[in-house]
Amino acid sequence: MLKLILSYKDVLKNIVSLSLIKFFDLLIPLIVFPFLIIQVGKDNYGIYAFSYALIFYFLNLSQYGFSLSAVKTISEIKNNKKQLDKEFSSVLITKLVLTIISFLVLLMLITFIPQFKNNTLVICFTALIILGDALMPIWFFQGIEKMGYITIINLVSKSTFLLLIFLFINSKDDYIYIGLYQSIGFILSGLISLALAIKKYDINLQWVSIAEIKQQLINGFSSFLIMVTPVLYSNSSIFLLGLFAPFKYVTYLEAGIKISGAFSSMNSILTTVFYPFINRTKSLKVKKTSNYVLMSTGVVFSLVMFVFGGFFAEIWIGQNIDEVKLVTKILSLSPLMLAIISTYGVNGLLLSNKDKLFLRITLAASFLGLVVGLLIIPKYNYIGAAITIITARSAYAILSYYYYRCSNISMLS
Repeated sequence: MLKLILSYKDVLKNIVSLSLIKFFDLLIPLIVFPFLIIQVGKDNYGIYAFSYALIFYFLNLSQYGFSLSAVKTISEIKNNKKQLDKEFSSVLITKLVLTIISFLVLLMLITFIPQFKNNTLVICFTALIILGDALMPIWFFQGIEKMGYITIINLVSKSTFLLLIFLFINSKDDYIYIGLYQSIGFILSGLISLALAIKKYDINLQWVSIAEIKQQLINGFSSFLIMVTPVLYSNSSIFLLGLFAPFKYVTYLEAGIKISGAFSSMNSILTTVFYPFINRTKSLKVKKTSNYVLMSTGVVFSLVMFVFGGFFAEIWIGQNIDEVKLVTKILSLSPLMLAIISTYGVNGLLLSNKDKLFLRITLAASFLGLVVGLLIIPKYNYIGAAITIITARSAYAILSYYYYRCSNISMLS
């Protein structure tokens, strides 16, 4: 009983730590986005957002779902020093290998595709984010449930980005450096967090074989698909919009997505904290409590976003942009849909070892989003992109709930 109480204290500490992270995640765009719109203009900011959407595909490749697969493994072996050293080294080197592959593919895209070639400098500067992220052992701190260190990592990255933006973005032509300054923050925090993990927890880095890298890729493949396939509708909406519409429309969609992300941030915090905790404790009470909290916050934040989202958007951007308000209204179901996915998908199917079923659900919803996006984004621009996102998220949530119930999974299984 005492052990469970102490565990709950750790959960509360982790919630506070991740809340601080989300606070900075919300605060930085709150400050930076309106500033950049004024300094570089909607069209130039849209070019950066389009470039980041491209890089985000490769960022997901280098992350390879380790926020699920590695976190689960580390939460189970964190008291075994020898296994922990091996897992840490294996995941880190695998991420670096994937980063090199990402850079090579990007090089080919920039060389042979005119629309990417025209924005080569922006894309190359932004691509350095992949390297910085690869160095960050966030998956390690999640696995050992020490979220406070993630707060430090996030603070270093975001504050560096913020400082560089305000110091050096002074004209419209400076938009090409937005991604570079973001990358500098990532690389700096990556180096600091890697050194912190190695020194604090006495990690002995080891050489790993090609066979071990291959095994990491095999073990994490389901988690990778689960994590990356939603990008096919969310990130692809931005990417497709940049291909078919003026870049200022990308800015409108980006603003609405940021607002949606702000209202969905509590779900992200709770899911990140509860996932390793439930996996470790196998407690029925913990699982029921976490699911109740997730669903309650989802309902509340969706309602608040629908009613007040446009008002917040106007205050945030500093001007009345009807396009952003409309996107915000369309996306207001997101907090609820994401809460359902976390409750019945992540904490339900995934933790009940229904990985393949959850993967099929993820693939189906993502494929639906991609098809819908290809059909309506060229005609309806940012409205079509917003509809694409919420359609795919709703399908993802409904399928997660339906198959959780059909599988007759007990709350503890």
